[in-house]
Amino acid sequence: MTTDSKGNIWLIDDGKRAGTDSIPEGAAKVVGFTSDGNVLASVPISSPILRQDMHLNDLRIDLKHGKKGMAYITNSSFGTTPSLVIVDIATGQAREVLAGHYSTAIQEGYVAFLEGEARAYHKDNVTLPSGGANGIALVGNRLYWTPITGRGLYSISTDSLSDFNIPEADLEHSVRYEGDRPACDGLAEDADGNIYFSAYEQTALVKRNPDGTFHTLIQSPLLGWPDGMFVTSDG
Repeated sequence: MTTDSKGNIWLIDDGKRAGTDSIPEGAAKVVGFTSDGNVLASVPISSPILRQDMHLNDLRIDLKHGKKGMAYITNSSFGTTPSLVIVDIATGQAREVLAGHYSTAIQEGYVAFLEGEARAYHKDNVTLPSGGANGIALVGNRLYWTPITGRGLYSISTDSLSDFNIPEADLEHSVRYEGDRPACDGLAEDADGNIYFSAYEQTALVKRNPDGTFHTLIQSPLLGWPDGMFVTSDG
């Protein structure tokens, strides 16, 4: 769930239901609401973009591109091909990009420490954490994301990402490695260009300043697996 620059609320429904193995056509969708609860948009994500092993995890809404905005979505994947999915809110056109690219990929052998215990990801013996592209943040004209099985922070220009005419190969070459960061689940951002990490190994919330330096905001054993962060307009 997220808000756009006008204060509207947006969410991604990945279409999965408990007890079922498939995603029905039309079940996966991007939905927007006004602050008083009126539906702004309900945009289905259908095949061939939608695959049954997709895990549409988190999203950001960019109102600077497209007639009604663009939705950028992380596909963490229940399979082996994470990616980013872009949806034009006005037209419903969707595109999957960076599928299996190093910046979105699941990193075989990745090790995280949960409650002091080392947990390694292996595709033949999947344990938590698992999945690829997960956390997402929109700062200025760049989209940032983080694989949950990895420690890199990556970004790309939204001018490029929102243009469906730019070839996949050009997008891949446009990805910028922004350096390492804490192992994390969700991200948040603020108007000053700071990015916030749900640092589950440290049971902490960590801020990355625009100059790339980090600062621990709070650390507590109560933050066993922080996620779903949001920065309000008043800070």
